[in-house]
Amino acid sequence: MREQARFWRHPAVPDVDLLKARYVTHRFSRHAHEGYAIGVIVGGVEEFDHRGTLLRAGAGEVVLVNPETMHTGHAGTPDGWAYRMLYPSVATLAEVAAELGLPPATPYFPEQVVADRAVAALISRTHQAAERGDALAASTLTRELFAGLLTRHARPGGAAHRP
Repeated sequence: MREQARFWRHPAVPDVDLLKARYVTHRFSRHAHEGYAIGVIVGGVEEFDHRGTLLRAGAGEVVLVNPETMHTGHAGTPDGWAYRMLYPSVATLAEVAAELGLPPATPYFPEQVVADRAVAALISRTHQAAERGDALAASTLTRELFAGLLTRHARPGGAAHRP
């Protein structure tokens, strides 16, 4: 099975990058992102160390990594894993949170692996619209996705939850 990855900038929402990848033997060493890492596993299993705990995310599960949080990533099965990821900036999610009237603090995701079929499907649709270059659909779906994630899975957190 071939490894492949495509990384690009969102066609309509500034400060959001996207990754579509399939990995079998590739291992991400310990690293952190300035913004969030939000995605869905579309095949296989990913394992990642998150603050000293080994987490597993399988097909259909949502992965939520907070900004500046050290983590790794590698295959959880011999067949590897495939996923679609969005990397929004802190400012982008804070803007959506403000539009929703949420408390004025940096949103924080307390759970890093979530079984939420509706959000997983929305991540896939959002990502596919961005991949097609459909700016209007991608923009609309991205805002809907971030609003759904913030209302369903985030808590106000800010610096208190950062390592």
